[in-house]
Parts: sequence; C-alpha cells; structure tokens
Amino acid sequence: MENHRFTSKFGPAKARSNIKRIRQQKVHLNVQDSVHASVNPTSSHIEDDYNQPKTPSHSVHATADRASHDAEDHCNYGLISNVIIQEYFDLGDQIIQCRHCNAKMWYNENISKHSNTLSPRFSLCCGDEKIELPLLQNPPKFLQQVLFEQNTAHAKNYQQNIRTYNMIHYNEIEAHIVSNLQKMLDENNAHAKSFRMAKDRLTDTQVHNVRLKLIVGQEKDGRTYNVPSVPEVAALIAGDIDANSNRDIIVETQNGQLQRVHELHCSYLALQYPLLFPYGEDGYRPDILHCDTLSGEKRKRNRLTMREWFAYRLQCRPNEGQTLLHSRKVFQQFVAEGYTMIESERLSYSSEAGNTEGLGQDKRIILPSTFVGSPRYMDRLYFDGIAICSHVGFPNLFITFTCNPNWPEIHKLLTPLNLTPIDRPEIISRIFKLKYEQMLSYITKNHLLGKVVGYMYTVEFQKRGLPHVHLLLFLHANNKYPSPNDIDHIISTEIPSQKDDPELYKLVQNHMVHGPCGILRPASPCMKEGKCSRFYPKKFQATTIIDGDGYPVYRRRNTGRTITKNGIIIDNRSHINIEWCNQSPAIKYLLKYINKGYDRVTVVMVHDDNETVPHANTPNDEMKEYMDCRYISPCESTWRIFGFPIHGRKPSVERLQFHLPGQHSVLCQDHDDIDDLLSNPSISESKFIAWMNTNQVFLEGQKLTYFEFVTKFVYNQKQRCWQLRKKGYTIGRLQWVPPTTGELFYLRMMLTVCRGPISFEDIRKIDGVEYSTYREACFAMGLHIDDSNLMNLVLLEVEKLLKANQSSLKDYPSMPYPENANLLTHADNDLFLSELNFNNEELRSKFLNLFSQMTDQQAKIYNQIIQAVNKNEGGMFFLYGYGGTGKTFIWKTLAASLRADNKLVIMVASSGIASLLLPGGKTTHSKLKILVPIFEDSTCNIHQGTQLAELLNEASLVIWDEAPMAHKFCFEALDRSLRDVIKAKLSSDKIFGGKVMVFGGDFRQILPVIPREANTDATEKEETATFAEWILNIGDGIAGQQNDGYGSIEIPKDLLITEYDDPLYATVNSTFPNLSHHHSNHEYFQTRAILASTNETVQQVNDYILSLIPGDQMEYLSADYVGKSETLESSHFRSLTTEFLNSLTTSDLPNHNIKIKIGSPIMLLRNLDQTQGLCNDTRLIVTNSSYKIEIIESQAETSIALSLSEIMGTTTNDNNNNSNSTSKSDANDNKNNNTRVVLNVYDLTPLNNTFIG
Repeated sequence: MENHRFTSKFGPAKARSNIKRIRQQKVHLNVQDSVHASVNPTSSHIEDDYNQPKTPSHSVHATADRASHDAEDHCNYGLISNVIIQEYFDLGDQIIQCRHCNAKMWYNENISKHSNTLSPRFSLCCGDEKIELPLLQNPPKFLQQVLFEQNTAHAKNYQQNIRTYNMIHYNEIEAHIVSNLQKMLDENNAHAKSFRMAKDRLTDTQVHNVRLKLIVGQEKDGRTYNVPSVPEVAALIAGDIDANSNRDIIVETQNGQLQRVHELHCSYLALQYPLLFPYGEDGYRPDILHCDTLSGEKRKRNRLTMREWFAYRLQCRPNEGQTLLHSRKVFQQFVAEGYTMIESERLSYSSEAGNTEGLGQDKRIILPSTFVGSPRYMDRLYFDGIAICSHVGFPNLFITFTCNPNWPEIHKLLTPLNLTPIDRPEIISRIFKLKYEQMLSYITKNHLLGKVVGYMYTVEFQKRGLPHVHLLLFLHANNKYPSPNDIDHIISTEIPSQKDDPELYKLVQNHMVHGPCGILRPASPCMKEGKCSRFYPKKFQATTIIDGDGYPVYRRRNTGRTITKNGIIIDNRSHINIEWCNQSPAIKYLLKYINKGYDRVTVVMVHDDNETVPHANTPNDEMKEYMDCRYISPCESTWRIFGFPIHGRKPSVERLQFHLPGQHSVLCQDHDDIDDLLSNPSISESKFIAWMNTNQVFLEGQKLTYFEFVTKFVYNQKQRCWQLRKKGYTIGRLQWVPPTTGELFYLRMMLTVCRGPISFEDIRKIDGVEYSTYREACFAMGLHIDDSNLMNLVLLEVEKLLKANQSSLKDYPSMPYPENANLLTHADNDLFLSELNFNNEELRSKFLNLFSQMTDQQAKIYNQIIQAVNKNEGGMFFLYGYGGTGKTFIWKTLAASLRADNKLVIMVASSGIASLLLPGGKTTHSKLKILVPIFEDSTCNIHQGTQLAELLNEASLVIWDEAPMAHKFCFEALDRSLRDVIKAKLSSDKIFGGKVMVFGGDFRQILPVIPREANTDATEKEETATFAEWILNIGDGIAGQQNDGYGSIEIPKDLLITEYDDPLYATVNSTFPNLSHHHSNHEYFQTRAILASTNETVQQVNDYILSLIPGDQMEYLSADYVGKSETLESSHFRSLTTEFLNSLTTSDLPNHNIKIKIGSPIMLLRNLDQTQGLCNDTRLIVTNSSYKIEIIESQAETSIALSLSEIMGTTTNDNNNNSNSTSKSDANDNKNNNTRVVLNVYDLTPLNNTFIG
C-alpha cells in the first residue's frame, strides 16, 4: 500500500490528504481486476456530503453490450481525472486453513462478522463445522506416476486422454497404460474385485442365473467409513431375487440386459469414475448426518445434502489425496455431472414428493417460483426489479464484469501444479466471486461512481465456461449523470495516450480491443451474414449524444491513436465501455435481459423411422423444458455446488400476499385432522390481516399503503404480528394476480392506493361511502376503466367516420347508437363556412388601417407574399424576427387583405397560446391533422375527397406562426400530404404541393435542445437594455466563450440568489414573495414563473408551493393500464404492473396523481376549447373542484390516461369571476393579454367529456 502512482488537480495539500486516506484504507485500490472489470475502481469522491448536487469527476469503465458480452472482445479500463491510483488488489495466497476440516481457503472467504478477525470461520468447505466426511486416500503408485509426473511420455499421454482412459472406449490409448490401470484397479478397487468374483463364479459353477447385487444401505457411519470391503459391495446370490425390492441390480446374466445404477446409490460415482476413486470410495447417500455441534444448536435439517457432499469433496486439504482435483478433463466432467445430479434430485422432489399415485398423467407440470432458475423464479426477479424501479427510479449504469483466467492469484496457485485454469473450474468460480464482491463493495460503499441507492445483478456463464455478472446501478439523484458532459466523466471509448499513460494503454491493448473482424477476419465469432454482430467498426462521434430510443452514443473522436492486434492496426472505433442507461425506453429491456434465464444449446430434432410426430396436445412439462438442451459448464457447476448466489439486489424486496375475507391459505399435512385444524386459534390469522390489525394500534401505519408499510415495519413470523422496524431497509411488492381472478384483482388495485385500513370493509370505502364490491370501489376511485365506456367511445369513433361519408349508425338498426353523439364536433362539414364567415367591409377597412401603419420593410414583405399569391405558382417564405418586431401585425394584415377578397387563408401556430393571437387561428396539429407522435415517414391525416382536402385545395395562403417550435418531421409530413391532395397541375413535384406557405418565428427563443440531452435554462424577463442585449447575444450564440462546441456563459451576479440556507425556499420566496397573502390574487401569478430543467425539479417546486397555499388538498389519480393491442404484440407488456405504470414520470405522460388546491395555478396540456381560450399551455386558476372521477380514453395512441369529470373554462374580468367570457377578437387584440382564464371543475357525469391530463 506504500507505492502509488498519484497525481492530483487539487494541489499538494489536497493530494497529501488523499494519500493519507489511502494509507488508512479509506480509499481502496483495485486495478486490472478483470477483463470486463474496472482497472482503477478507486473513489476520488473524497467528500461524504451528498446534499449538494455534484458528480464524481473521474472515469471508470466497464463493458456492457446490449445483447451479449464476450470476454475476448471487450474489457474495462479506468481514468481518474482528479486522482489516479494504479495498484493491483491481490487476494493473497490460499494459505488459510479451516480449523475444522483443514481445507485451504482465502481469507476473504471468511464468514465471520468481523472482517479482521484472527479466527476466521468458513462455510464453503464443511458448512462451518457441520460436515465431516472421510478423507480420500493418496492414489496408487502407478496412478500417481501418470497423474502428477510432467516429463514422461506415458504421463503426458494419460493426462491428455484422461477421459478416454476413464471410459476405456477409444482406440488411441496405450495398451501399457490400460494394463497397468486394470492391474491397479484389481488390486485396490473393491468393486473391481466383486466383478472378478462374479466372473469366477460363472466359470466354476453350473449356475445359469447369477445376479450381482450392490447393497444400498450400509450399517457403518458414512461420516467415518468411506472404503467398503468386498463382502459389503457385492453378494453372489444363486436363484431368484425380487426385482421390486429396494436394491439396484447391476448385471443380470443369461438375458444380457443391463440395469441402470441410480445416481443416489453410494457406489454410483465410484463405478462411473474409477480413476477418480481408485479404491472404490463411497459417494453420497441420503442417510449421512451432520456433526453434533458443541453449542447443541437445533437445526431444521440434520442430514447431509448432495450439494454439501460435493462442496466438501471439491476442497484441497494437505492431508488428503489430490487425485480428484488433478484429473483435468475428468474432473470437469465430474463437477458437471455432480451438478446435474443435484438438479435431478431437486426436480424429482418437486414432481414426486408426496405423490405416490399416478394421478398426474396428462397434467401440466410446473416448476414453482421457489425453484432457482424456473420461469416463475425469473419472472419474480423481474417484478422485484420493477418494484425497485418504482421506488428509487430507473437504473443509471449497466456494468458487465467478466472473469479473467489470467488473474495472478489463479496462476500462482496452478502453475506449480502443472494445471491450467480450465483444469480447476472451482478455483475460477471462487476467485471470481471474491473479485466481484470486492468491486461491488468499492462501488456501493466507497461511492466509486457516486452514491448508490440500489443495485441488481445476475451471474451468467458463457458457453466457453467463464462467469460474468450483469450489474444495474441505481444512483442517488445528485449522481445520475444527466448530461453528455457528465457521461464523459465516467465513460470513455477512446484509446488513451501511450506516451502519457503507458500502463493504461497496455491494459486497453490487451483487454479492450474488439476483433479484428470483418474483411480482415471473416471467421471471427462475431461475424453474422458477413457483418459484425456488435456493429464494429463504429463511426467516429464528436460528442456524446442520447439517441431517440434512450441509448447513449458515446464520444468517439478521431484522435489518430491506434493499437495493433494480431498484426492489424485498429483505431478508436473498436471498443466499448460501461453502458449509461438513464432513460425509460431501455429499462424493460435491461430488466428482461438480466433475468432471461440459462443458456441452451441448439439441437436438431430427428424423428424415428416411421416419422411419428409428438401429439400437438402434449401437456406442458416445465421440468422437462428446464432440463432439455440445458447447457451446463464446469464453472457454472462449481458455482452452484458451492451455493453461490446467481442473483442479488438492494434494497431487498418483500413479496406481500393478500386475500379475500376467509380465503387465506392454510398449510396442512395429509394426516392432519380437519376439526383440530379449524379449532386452532391461529387459523384465522394471516400476514395480511395482521397488517390491518396493526393499523389500529400504530398511527405511523395509517399513513402508509400495504407495500409502503414494510419500509417502517417488519413481520414477526412466530408471533404473527407486525413490529416497528429497528434496522435494515426493505421495500414491498404486492404479488401479481391476473384480471381473471375477479375480486382478488380489484382488491389488489385498491391496495395500491388505500392507506391504513383496519378491515376489509375499509378498503372498499371511498369518501365515506362503502361499496359492496372491490370492483365498484375501483371504478369509484378511477383506477379501472369500464368496458361500457370503452364501447361507447368506439361507437363515437365509428359515428364520426360514418358522418364523414354522409351516413350514420342510425341507418343500421342492429347497431347500438352511442351516448352523447350530439356532442360530436362537425368541423369538417363547416370548414368553408368558418373560413369565409367574415364581414368583407370590416376586413377591408381593417386592412387599410393596418397597411397604413406598416414600415417600409414590413410593406416590402407584404407585397412579396401577395405577389406570390396572385401568381398562384406557390412559394415558401420564412419571416424571422425577434419578439415584438411585428410578425403578428403582418399576419393580420395579410389575412385581412385576402379575406376581404373572399380568398381562403389558413392560419395556424405551433402552440395554443400563439394561435389565440391569430384571427381564426388554430393549432397546427388540430387544423392540419399532424399525427402525435410524429415519425420520420409520417404523413398528416388528410385524405383525398375530405372537406379538409378541399379546403386546402382552395386556400390561397397558409400561415404557420412559431414554426421553430415544431419538429422538422411535422413540416416533412405536411409536405408529403399536400403533394398528395392538391389537385393542381404538377403539384406533386412542387414543395408543399405548390401552395404559398409562410412560416414565422424566432430561433432565439428555441435553443438547440435534443431530447434527454444537456439541461438548458432560459430567462424571459426583460428589465434593462443590458439584460435584453445579453439575451439576444445568447440567442445568436455569441455570448460567452466557446468550449469544445459548447458555449460557456457566466450568469450576471445580480441575477443570482447568493445567500440562502434552503435553495428551494430561496427560489420560491424570491419569485413568489408573501405567497400566503397573495394566493387569492390572480394577477399575482400572471407575471411570475419558475423554470426548471427537469420534470423532477418541477414536481418538487410545485409540491412545495402547493403546501404554502392554504386550503384542503385534492388528489386525482390516473387509471393506468397497458392497451390490449400492445399485450398482443409483446408478452413483455403483460408483465408491467400497475404500480410501475403509476411510477412513470416521463415527459411524454402525465403523472399518476395530480394534487391541487382552490386558488392554485395549473397548466392546461391539451386543447379543450380554443374559442374560449382553453388551449395547450394556458395557465389556469382552480376555483372549484370535485372528488368525482369519471373514466376517459384519449383518441391518441396511448394507453395511459388521466381524467377529471368535466373541465369548463371561462375568461373573466378582474371584478367579477362569474361574468361572461370576453370575445375572441378582443382577446386577440389585447396586447397586454391581461385576460384571466379561470378553471371550474364540475360534476357533469352525463356529458362524460374526455381529455388527456
């Protein structure tokens, strides 16, 4: 720990402080841990205070591919920009011995609570003094020679063909070795002697029916006696033997039929592997007892399991023979078969325990969720991951850690023994586990990549055998790396400088480079159909970006640095690192990927000669599916034999059961008396009922839902009650039940929102009203959508389509007619009327007045556009100007001029607020039928022959205000649609079909923001000329200094809040001073707003401001579900729980719950009634509210909707909140826009209007 390579940007004082911490082991070292692990996982995150937003300024790199991870193709390396420490963390030698069984161990395998104890305890070998088995003897002399010698030809031949010699079924073996092995077994192996005796008896006697019997049970203690004698092993019995007795028959002469030896037979392994057990030592048998402990501790199980037997045998002890561990390929086969025996026993128990009759024929056989690796087990892990996501947010980093067989610890142990890493898979598994645990400790406890609030991992095994771990990290809110600059601090995909950091360069050269592949190496394993399946070489990338699917595209600059691998020069395009995964589209894939289950091999099914095909209705046998084509490597076998975990997570997830009244499960045995069972007082108790009983006693529980309850309480199984949690942290998850379970499903829905019930009736009680069923309570709460409402919405859509074709559902007597069909809009039928419904004389007079006020520049623009309209040859214009320069003035002048001549002018704007300023203005999406969401190849929903198509054909001019606010796909979609529907000659060859299009806007107001890209702030308030000039300079991109393509802007000090204790309080108090005294003043909110870069921050500010407004708080919940069409397309959607959907807080969807108070300002997100000013982005004041929630569904293609009963908006005067609304023209002409829009929420159930929140 004394020699470090250390550099610092903090200066000498800070560097000395860091070195001191390192020497005190406060900062741990770990370099070159793994091919896929971090080389420099050390924390430069010296500060322990996470109250202030910050991100660790270092880079640590680990490999993660989207679909697969290959040890040869990828590796990890780390760059610490503030503190660079490079030293290998060595686990040490295998010199510690278990004090009970003398097995050689690494100190880190110690299970003692105190990590620095001088008396370590180990459970890997003997189960912490539970297991004692007789030691294996040293091999016979000849076997010792051929097994351990290195220079003789016979030894090399034996070691290379050891599996062949064990089976004696191949031609290329030396007769000399075979004869000596045969002689050795005849002299030492009791089973071989028995067969020799059987042969002699057949030769010397006239008995024709001789059977060789292996005795199943032995009288001697299996913990002490291991080598059987010949009389114990076999008995020659002349005459008949009952074939159904409890014994295994090996050889039955005369008829020539061989009988199978059961794997639970104590002689099975000795017969299967005679060269591993040359003395015929006993294998596992079920009647071996655990050792009696000195403490007299009572154990639930006192017999040795097969897994414990194998784990004991896989240890190296100084006083035990090493034949087993030095047998190379036969040893690999032994551990693989050992694990299959363990799995076979587990499967046999699951299918046969307690079922001795053939009642299960043609029945579905399933594996329970408690069976590790079963489909239900993997689904349970997936749901646990979803629960963690719902509680702590989405994961932020996806790391793959793969074993490196070249670790020094492995070579130091195996090289003197003339063994390779593949010869000792148990060593690889043990070292990998210790390395991974060390890495995980660095990451989670030392905050290597930031403060970790949760993680999930799964251990997998490549088909080549090496283990690797997929790790998902959930980081603290201040360490989520939201921007590309933050990502660049921890992830690099560039070759380091060989001159500045030769050690790092060498690590990258040895471990990080993919390939070569492609044309240079077509036979590379990654090549599929002539292309690299990993998409190498990757394109150079100047900066890190996040693509539309939420995946990062890392910075991969053309630095000119190269690496030579296999004689081929490779550049920056050939390696990959830790994956950043902070976006919701990637979450489902990641959770499914790390819980996908075991690898299987591809096989070809060949039918028999008569080409019989299995019956199509063969019952589903999950046990057979689990075993069929299962690929098991030696490393995986040893991992599972040692009982190492294959999955892990933090925080822990407690799965909560629930039931209907009187329907909880009761466990009983077949021989239990029903009357005695029912008379037991505890029969009526359950964990779920105990929760409701606890709510009567503890006030803390009355504020929590069922799954929130476990964060504060823990269930005492013995006393069958809940108690306050003293330590630990656990989150709860309701067990999933399908909708087909009826009331149980609706009970689960209610449990997601019900807090502190004390009875089943309380769960059905909503606003003091107790409903008769949970289904009714769900509908009253707005948690579910009634099918009748959905049917009515479908009928409304059908009616719209029929009306567009001059028909109606009334023309079809057999079809039901939708309710509220009279409320359907008829805009398509009145398009021409609405666009021509103007007073020509008033418009002409208005035009003359506006035209006379025009400046020379405005008049020039007007004349150029009018000239294009009069020529009727089309044209596209863009009017660019700052806010307040008269763009709207020109729009009004153009509209008045053309409409006065009975010409059609279509006026649209990208936002609802902007459309209110245009005479007859609409939003682009509603008027031009632009789809939401919009894609690269989308078109507008405009079809030939419709009223809208005819209107566009007749339109002389189309004005689109605030055009920079729309995505380019919107313009491309309109261009394609107009080329299609415009009937003019050669319209398909002209842009926008030959129509005159005028766009307007200010690019300064729209900064170049990429979704999920770097955060940006904007300021709208203009107080001084200096401030206005500063804003314009920012818009022109000339403010500040350029830094690698980004502008560095210094905020003026007079705009900053510098003195504060609580930043949230300071921000709110500065923007809304004395809020409690002005909350009822509507004008108070008109000139104030707080902008934030993320929705999360907005939610925090909103909740805080809402808490300052007096009055009762109303909470509205959404009915979240996945559409049936989505579940049909992908089974993955069916596994999304309601709680997970409720937890989504993406920019594309409204939050699950909306909290409002009377007098609180809110923002309208959809266009309800533009004529009344109720459009997108309108700021409203809540004046009334109702708890009544109706069911709605949107017309957009989304499966999540939020509803209130009926939203009615009125624009009011300052003096009278109930006055009639002002006219639209007045509102449009009001430059100060002081008109106040008030939101009223009414309970108008029959109308059942719909919108998306």
